[in-house]
Amino acid sequence: MLQQVPLFQHLSTEGFLDLAQLVQEEEYGPGKTICKTGEYGDTLYAVVEGAVGVRRDGREIANLGKGEYFGEMAIIDSGPRSADCVAITRASLLALRKEQLQAFCFRDAQVLRGMMRVLSERLQGIA
Repeated sequence: MLQQVPLFQHLSTEGFLDLAQLVQEEEYGPGKTICKTGEYGDTLYAVVEGAVGVRRDGREIANLGKGEYFGEMAIIDSGPRSADCVAITRASLLALRKEQLQAFCFRDAQVLRGMMRVLSERLQGIA
């Protein structure tokens, strides 16, 4: 799952193994809120199983499934969440906290480059 997240695409096999030791698996039942608009986030999530709905202003803007991720901007800027994320079905997620990722960045510059690339792409999409 982590290999599909753009922040980590350029990691070596050893880097992925190191990163895998930092993530935690979390389970959410159908209808359970994972994160809410306006909350300050510090966690990136990757969907292992199940489905997660992404809602903004009361309307669904995306359905995420296996291999997809969300919350990467919380890792980058710790700003408020821009959408609600709710488990549609039972969802198994990998969670990576900002502190864990920051410590990892000091050991692997590829992660830091990936974070800068994602931030740059997001900012270009806003302009």
